Amino acid sequence: MNGVKSIQRLPAITRRSQVVDALREAILSGELPPGTKITELDLAARLHVSRGPIREGIRELIDEGLLMSQPYTGTYVTVVDEKAIAEAYGLRRVLEKYAYSLVWSRRDAEFKVKLVHRYEALLAAARPGNLSGEMRAEMHFHGLPCEFSGDELLLSTWRHVARRFQVGFILHRATPEGPDSAWMHQTFLALALGDDLELMLKEVDNHIDHGLQTMQLMLDAIRQDRR
Repeated sequence: MNGVKSIQRLPAITRRSQVVDALREAILSGELPPGTKITELDLAARLHVSRGPIREGIRELIDEGLLMSQPYTGTYVTVVDEKAIAEAYGLRRVLEKYAYSLVWSRRDAEFKVKLVHRYEALLAAARPGNLSGEMRAEMHFHGLPCEFSGDELLLSTWRHVARRFQVGFILHRATPEGPDSAWMHQTFLALALGDDLELMLKEVDNHIDHGLQTMQLMLDAIRQDRR
């Protein structure tokens, strides 16, 4: 865990949520790569808090899927493999299509303005060295119909899946260039603002299929580098 910048001493008044936020940012930024071992003692020393909040924070991040506990060996940053990626994309496909089906007739001016603003924020975040920021912006863009759906279970499930996607997005480090966010989302935005729900749902499928293909290429690149 040498060289980690975001895991620094916290104020004496820190709470469990601050511990969670610090660890989550370290994971999603790639500073704690997949497979890194996490220990309560080390984190307590780095953050200058007792082991109680550390233990609670670790448990919360395990529930989110960012950390995994292996019996008799310890706790590690979740390793994103092909199975985990396929499961996450499969669930995302269902959630996003369901969200657009729910919200389609209720897309008012506020929805459309917010979607355009989030698209613009995504383009602004899509620059070299800002992988976690770009992924957060992408999931923020895609999460809007869940927010407008009025379905709290859908929204909470989406947020859980979004965190898992942020971990997977770290795989962009395996390739010299990531996907072109502008090209990938232009058609998506146009259809999301349009009048044809069936075309929109097909575009969600296209978007998910392209994402799966991209992640597969990244995993293949990782395997080549390890040989």
